[in-house]
Amino acid sequence: MASDWQLDGYTQVRQLGSGASGRVVHAVHDATGTPVAIKYVSAQLFGDQEFRARFRGEAQLLAGLADANVVRFYQYVESTHGAAIVMELVDGVTLRRLLDSHGAMEPEAALVLLKGSLLGLTAAHAAGVVHRDYKPANVLVSADGASKLTDFGIAVPTGAQVAAEGSPAYLAPEQWFGAPASPSADVYAATVVCFECLTGHRPFRQENLTALARAHREAPVPVEEVPESLRELVSEGLAKDPATRPPSATAFLGDLESAAVAGYGPEWESRGRRRLAALAALLAAFFPFAHAPGANAPGLGAPAPEPPDALTPGKIRLPKRRSVLITSGAIVTAAVIVGSVLIANSGSESPGASDAPLPTRPPDDPGSTKVIIIEQAEKARTASFSYELNGCCAQQFHGEGRLDYRKSRSTAEITDYYNIPGMRRGSTESKLRGFVFHDTTYVADGNSWQRVPTRDVDMPPDQRTNQGDAHLAAGQLVDVRNAARVERIAELLDDATELAVSERGNTISYRGSVPPENPRPGGPDNPFRELGIDFELTLGKDYLPKKLHEVYKYSLMAGDNSKQLTDISYSGWGAGAAIKPPRS
Repeated sequence: MASDWQLDGYTQVRQLGSGASGRVVHAVHDATGTPVAIKYVSAQLFGDQEFRARFRGEAQLLAGLADANVVRFYQYVESTHGAAIVMELVDGVTLRRLLDSHGAMEPEAALVLLKGSLLGLTAAHAAGVVHRDYKPANVLVSADGASKLTDFGIAVPTGAQVAAEGSPAYLAPEQWFGAPASPSADVYAATVVCFECLTGHRPFRQENLTALARAHREAPVPVEEVPESLRELVSEGLAKDPATRPPSATAFLGDLESAAVAGYGPEWESRGRRRLAALAALLAAFFPFAHAPGANAPGLGAPAPEPPDALTPGKIRLPKRRSVLITSGAIVTAAVIVGSVLIANSGSESPGASDAPLPTRPPDDPGSTKVIIIEQAEKARTASFSYELNGCCAQQFHGEGRLDYRKSRSTAEITDYYNIPGMRRGSTESKLRGFVFHDTTYVADGNSWQRVPTRDVDMPPDQRTNQGDAHLAAGQLVDVRNAARVERIAELLDDATELAVSERGNTISYRGSVPPENPRPGGPDNPFRELGIDFELTLGKDYLPKKLHEVYKYSLMAGDNSKQLTDISYSGWGAGAAIKPPRS
């Protein structure tokens, strides 16, 4: 199968992504100018007889299903070159990316997302179809705050007795053991996602599959974490027994409307939709139309037009190819990979995990930049770094170490840390080494290790109460970790009120300014005053950090302008092993 073949009647605009399953492109239908997404299936999948049979069966199963809350399928084409899927192109981002960037959202916004998904699931359930893989990666949020359900790749008829499949983090208790496919399982998954939108995390976060299955079956739902007005709704959707859960999305919709109006008033939906649109707009650099020739500002242009009659399947004639499906409305998306995704191999749909292509030009908004860096750092996971701090009174500090970034949390191994007193250049003091984990910091003490709870020292130095040697040393190691960790980069981007981006060769540079948290002096006896932070972040074309230069500005007295400079250099992303605690 040719790897670069293109469907007649379409002009390719740009490639949106590629992988083992094939490639996805943004294209335009020549006759009408309608933008579409085309998925070209890889040779490996196309040559698999089971894949072809299953995909055709799913397409036939979904034929005739059309709803504004699902991504529309236009045509499936086979030829001597391979297979291609033509579908609606949604100018938006996945809910997964939105959550990775912004975390928990306002209740009205979460309810709007849930309602849109339930409407899409209602259409599927009415057609006798169970989605079975509802999760944030399969929900698209457009520039106007609308949401669309995607990827029916493992959908089956209601009541089908099939192997357990899907994403474990969102799998209903009964589905872990292969219970017949039921709409109530989709309701459960949608409620898990709603919980994640409300709190920023899933109700059950066990990494071990056995423990996760047990939690879904037996653990109490932590409803106290969601707003009080929505606790009954969440409890209902996450009922362990499917017999006590809403039997379908339609049934759950009525309960959602009642809870939303009771808790947030009759205008809840319009407010939630506006908030979703605002959140999506912050990630406009990821929109498919953002880099199209002649495009408006990302996310601000008019929505894609409704496809004219000329684009309905059966009316586009592609010579020497046969349309396997000649019915509009079936649902297939750019993300679909048809074939079994067994629980053992499907992972947990970890936040941050994404195969989306990198932007062709650097985004100029902090939100998009932060999301890309976090995703790339989680993929690479490890890096080496050097640390330099030049502070008050000519004090200089130096450190070397490694980072291990996983699940939005950095661990550090500091292999060499010392300070050079300003009056004694050439000598070193306070030489330290150790490990900083989320819960414990290990300080080397000869051939042994002293343990200090990280929470006891993870704070500004002037707030640390225990001044013992081990705690002082642990505090210094934590300071190094905090300056070098990926979370610090995210904090600077979040807090920046000014941000300028530039490119030079193979690097991308972001210069920003962060206003002071407390610009006023503490009083006559404490004239110290914060003046803010300037920073420059240098990234590679892979959006992995190369350098971070941070200038902390402050004043010790009237008319004084002092600075503390911190420089971090990163190298070897993805080259090292995971960091593990030392052996005692």
